[in-house]
Amino acid sequence: MALSIAKAEKQDAEQIAALANAAYRGESSKQGWTTEADLLAGRRTETEEILRLIATDDSMFLLCKDGAELVGSVHLQKQADLVCLGMLAVRPSLQGRGVGKQLLLAAELAAQETWDVGKSVMTRHRMQA
Repeated sequence: MALSIAKAEKQDAEQIAALANAAYRGESSKQGWTTEADLLAGRRTETEEILRLIATDDSMFLLCKDGAELVGSVHLQKQADLVCLGMLAVRPSLQGRGVGKQLLLAAELAAQETWDVGKSVMTRHRMQA
């Protein structure tokens, strides 16, 4: 895979929501290890929530693409002197192949470059049942 990482824009919101839902809920999520399908029903997130997060100050999504195909994403939210990383999603069929690791490394670098933040923590994004 030839992966590239870029900051998400508003037009990416629908794809990010679809990826997060595929990674965490429904039958497709059972291909990977992040599934919540047997624990929670419904969608993990909605396009409107992703749009709100993209538009929020000190907040961004990073996208990981294989060519033009979205294969991963992560949300970064600056809070005081640290960045919270959440909603990490990798296409279920690619989980365990290093996509998430590359996204997390890129997220830490983006936080340092964008906000001069040297500490990051993983958070559990609000789930919708």
